[in-house]
Amino acid sequence: RVTFWKENGTHITVFEFKDNRSALILEGNIRYNDVLLKNVIISYKEEEDDFDNCVLNALKILNEYNE
Repeated sequence: RVTFWKENGTHITVFEFKDNRSALILEGNIRYNDVLLKNVIISYKEEEDDFDNCVLNALKILNEYNE
């Protein structure tokens, strides 16, 4: 498992749960009805690829996400 963080607290975790299958979990803070919800799962995606490619895809997702 590896996690990458942005300065604003948004982060993505890549969790390999079996060979060539990983979960990419994007978490961060969101505002819902004027209430700040902290550390919420924003996106969950499973990928069938080697771990290195999953890490690269996770970094792309993290960089493209705008609060």
